Amino acid sequence: MFLSDVELKEMLEKNPPIVSGLIDADIQVQQVGIDFTVNRIERLEGAGSIDFSNEERVNCKSTPLEFDSEGWVFLPKGAYCVVYNEHVNLSADLMMLGMPRSSMVRNGCTMGLGFVDPGYCGRMTSLLNVHNGNGLRLKKNARIIKWAFVRLSENVKDLYNGVYKGENTD
Repeated sequence: MFLSDVELKEMLEKNPPIVSGLIDADIQVQQVGIDFTVNRIERLEGAGSIDFSNEERVNCKSTPLEFDSEGWVFLPKGAYCVVYNEHVNLSADLMMLGMPRSSMVRNGCTMGLGFVDPGYCGRMTSLLNVHNGNGLRLKKNARIIKWAFVRLSENVKDLYNGVYKGENTD
């Protein structure tokens, strides 16, 4: 079952809150999810490696991009990593699913997302693909993705404890 805006607002008041670091909960909490905002953008560079056991996994390098004095960054066509302002704290009975806001799609952008497992805590990141040959201007703190929270039928046995737990907590 997806959590409603009423449930999400209640869970923002708990300790720890389901999400912290919101700029304006009244704007970001939507009917069936929470809009997350851009903290930084990184240009992906080089090759990565992925294997079965993750023993040989290597994430590709990335370079943070600078926002101009008015808070904008221009993104030419290409692949980028987005790090969000918000921090997540998922309990044993919650997971997240993300979708780009429709304005991103209307501007020729897609986002690569995955499930977020119960027990994950930390900042979220995702892939931003700018397909528009004319690029995209993106402002710091822009709302670009909606994360929906799904209550599981029961608590999971093992909480997420992977290498990304607690990532990007600066």
